[in-house]
Amino acid sequence: MAVKGCSFGNVEVGDVNNDSNPDMVVAYNGGSSSCIGSVAQSGYFVLLGNGKGGFQAKFTGYGEFVSQVKLVDMNGDGMLDMAVDDGYQTGHLICVTCPTPITVLHGNGDGTFDTTAAHHVLDGWRIGGLVLGDYDVDGRQDLTLLSRGQRDDADGGLVPDSEGILLLKGRGDFTFEEPVLIAGGTTATNAQYADFNGDGLPDLVFGLDTSFQDVPTYYGLVALPNLGGGSFGQPLNFLEPQADTNTLLGDFNGDGAPDVLVAPYGPGFPSIVYLNKGGSTLSLTANPTTANQGDSIDLQATLSVLPRRRRLEA
Repeated sequence: MAVKGCSFGNVEVGDVNNDSNPDMVVAYNGGSSSCIGSVAQSGYFVLLGNGKGGFQAKFTGYGEFVSQVKLVDMNGDGMLDMAVDDGYQTGHLICVTCPTPITVLHGNGDGTFDTTAAHHVLDGWRIGGLVLGDYDVDGRQDLTLLSRGQRDDADGGLVPDSEGILLLKGRGDFTFEEPVLIAGGTTATNAQYADFNGDGLPDLVFGLDTSFQDVPTYYGLVALPNLGGGSFGQPLNFLEPQADTNTLLGDFNGDGAPDVLVAPYGPGFPSIVYLNKGGSTLSLTANPTTANQGDSIDLQATLSVLPRRRRLEA
């Protein structure tokens, strides 16, 4: 497959034509001398797998600068649909304040998607990434968007403190409730959901790229515990090397709990693996809680350990 252009976006794997063979969908920015998608049409490639390592590719033009696609069944009909981050650009330079249209395309179940009736989810915001997951655990797919800021039409810039993470509750019919901004004043990279403490709720983890907070409450690798009902608790921050952008999940020590690998953006920075303690906590209490110099105090340490998760055997 030879393609003239600037760059591709991400690659998604899923069975888009329901033949039980894994297929691929590849986001394509489009191509020109200035990388704005004005010469070669922006869109996406669908590569249908034959189950033997071969693929048949077909290109579909869509959007202005498609940078990310995500496959998920949005309406529960058993066919994969596609959420699209169209990193809209204008002029001959990348526009850092231009809004990024977010749409969802209905999957037809035959390897094609309905681009003629795209469901517009969000406009007016600059988005840096799409995250899938039913974060409120109501059985309907939600969307989580990494905000670079909301467009201020008055001056053409971005609304102050509108950076952060947008939570959009799905209704199961390609529509979503109004976005809720969390982690305001930060720019997150490569966020992912996983149940880190074994309570059955998906927690959110991401690497922090930049903080605009006067008094930073987010730094390094950030984990937001899911409190249920679509809300998240205070951030748990972990120190990480400078310039990290990629967070990868996996059970790296075989204990059945998800761990996190943080990979550096450029050379010279180490990768770090954060091993999950599985929700274990250690607390220390004093009796009495106040004392004068020379008084005796009883200290009690309490270790709480969640049951060890069992690995699934094939």
